[in-house]
Formats: sequence, structure tokens, C-alpha cells
Amino acid sequence: MIRHLFKLMWNQKRKNLGLLLEVFFSFLVIFAVFTFLVHNFNRYREPLGFDYGRVWALKMFPSGERDSTYEAHTERVNREIDRIDQIVRYYPEFESYTFTSGNIPYAGSQHLVGMSYNDKSTNPFIYSVDEKFPEVMGVEMVAGRWLDRSDMSYDGDIPIVINRQFREYFFDAQEEVIGKKLDDPNSDQTYRIIGEIGNYKQLGEFSEARVAFFQPRTNDAATALLVKVKPDTDAAVEARLFDDIQEVAKNWNLEMQYMDEMRDNTLRETWIPSLIFLIIAGFLVFNVALGLFGVVWQNINKRRQEIGVRRAMGATKTGISGQIIGEVIVLATLSLLLGLFFALQFPLLNVFNLPAGVYLVAIVLAIMFIYAIVLICSFYPSLLAARLHPAVALHEE
Repeated sequence: MIRHLFKLMWNQKRKNLGLLLEVFFSFLVIFAVFTFLVHNFNRYREPLGFDYGRVWALKMFPSGERDSTYEAHTERVNREIDRIDQIVRYYPEFESYTFTSGNIPYAGSQHLVGMSYNDKSTNPFIYSVDEKFPEVMGVEMVAGRWLDRSDMSYDGDIPIVINRQFREYFFDAQEEVIGKKLDDPNSDQTYRIIGEIGNYKQLGEFSEARVAFFQPRTNDAATALLVKVKPDTDAAVEARLFDDIQEVAKNWNLEMQYMDEMRDNTLRETWIPSLIFLIIAGFLVFNVALGLFGVVWQNINKRRQEIGVRRAMGATKTGISGQIIGEVIVLATLSLLLGLFFALQFPLLNVFNLPAGVYLVAIVLAIMFIYAIVLICSFYPSLLAARLHPAVALHEE
């Protein structure tokens, strides 16, 4: 039966060319959609690496007009940071706080530096932080230790804490990394690894976990204050904190944000273009489904006498319905075989540098989706064809 259906549809390939092309292009569109969804779902499933809940982010923009050099600017800003520290530590509404560089989570700011080890080199993200950062952001150690106060005044190698992606890029899976030293190819500076964490996805849930490390903020002026507040802390505390800091740093520009709101804004920037893409793809698939339904319906109307003869010769309703559905499935299969040829080029050629597994899962889901559409669009017309009375069909001109 299956062989007969394939032979029948192949002999009518010219007649069904339009339908074949519709299903083929629909498969490519659905394949692209599922590739996008699977890729983003896999990224979303990865651990974020920090906790944004109840974290306030105060961005600080010190004026540097009266500083002759960058070193003088950093020294002055750090002195004023120490004064701000004396104020913040006495807020009973705060569980903890930390001063850090401005590339905080969801801020969109990125700091990179050159790094090399043996024959490998890259530009990892760099974060200048203090010893309280894990307490505020919920960062957990995997190996070694975090930076402590003694690391804030180092001599020689800069002590750093690396993330999992840093380890995977530079070192072998079983290699001991604590104590390893790396070089900055653009200077004489060297770094010494003292600890390792897991993921740290600064740009949010749908971003790629990049190679990154944390260093003491000694040589970089802190431009952000992160505060872990106690539950039910209200906006009055925010206003008081803002005024107290502005009193100390009169020439600074300050900007207060809630990290959960920053996260929502980042996700919105990701989902709005994605939603537009999905709506367009859904509209195209819907039109293809309507066209498929119409083609099947039209073919049945043209074959009413044929169906009537088959019914008069003893064909069952199930047989009639099964043949109609089978013919459409065969057409879809021929289109999918062509579509598979193009879709498989993506993992083979490593297009867009995505894992091959993403493409393979997307191919399977796209095939299932196409077959589901084909079954839905052909089921009702095939049911009507099966109910056609042979006497009615044979008396039609």
C-alpha cells in the first residue's frame, strides 16, 4: 500500500508541485523557528550563576575633571568610596553590600582584557570586585576560595577567581587550576588563580556564558554599589541612601535601579524581536495550512466519482479516509526529504557556531510539526470523502 502511494504521488509530481514546494518551504521556516527556540531554551536552562533578588544597584559616575592622571582619579575616588562605605555599613535595612566595577549584571556594560596561557589566548570579561561580592550576589565557589581583604593589596601577581568557561577554555578537564599563572599579552602583568566558580552570565538568562574572571578592585575605581536589602525594604530607604551618598560625593552623578527590574528590561529586549519573528513565522505556517486544507478539499471534489466507484466496489470508509491521508503524508514526506538535505547542512558545516545537537533536535521537532499539520489539515476532508454515498457520487456529472 505504501509503495503504491509513493508511486501514485510520484507520477503526479507535476500536478502536486505547488503543494510539495509549500510543505518544503514550511519545513525550512519551522526548522529555523525550532532552532531558535531550542537554542534559547538551552541557554535559559543553564545556571545563571548569581541571585538578583532583593538587590539594589546604585551606579556612580564620579567626575574626573580635577584629576591630573588616571591613577590620581582612582586614588581620589577610592577615598570617597571609603567614606561612602562608612555610611552604608550602618544601614540596618541592608543584609550586605559590595562595591564593584560598572559591568554589573543586566547593565549591558562589558570590560575585557587580554589573557594567554601556553598557546591559547582570548579576551575574557573582567570584573573588579571586593570580598563581599559573593555574599550579595549569591555566587558559589566550586574550587579554591574567593578574594579576601588581604587580596585587595597584592604585590606581584593579581589574584583572580575564574568561572567554569575560563577553565574549560584554557585547561584540560582534570587539570588542577588553583595556583596557575596566566599572562596579559599586552603588558607585563601576570594573574594567579586562587578560586573557581560555575557559570556567571552577566548579560542574562538568554545570553552565552562567556569566559570571565574576578580580580580585586584595588587598581580600578568602583563605579557601582550593590546592596542586598532585607525583605519589605521600602523606597524611603532608597531615597535616604541616595541623599546620604550625594552629601559625601557632591560632584557625582548617581542612578539607582532594582536588579529584578533590570532583568525584566533585558528579557524584554530579547523577547520583543523574538516574538515578532515567531508571529511572522506563525502567519506563514497558518497560510500554508489553509492552502494545504484547500488543496486536499479540491482534490477530493475532483475525485468524487472515483471515490464513488471505490465505495460501490466495497471499499470501506476507513480505507477511503486512510488513502486520502496517506497520499498527503507521502507528499509531505517527499518535501521533507528535500528539506532534510538542506537542514542537515547546518550541523555539518557548523553554521552560526551552534552545537550540532541544537540543529538535530530542531529537525526532529520540525518534522513532527509538519506531519501534525498535514494530519490535521487532511483529517476532516478525508472524513467527508469517506462519508460520501456511492449512489450520489456516481450520479454526478
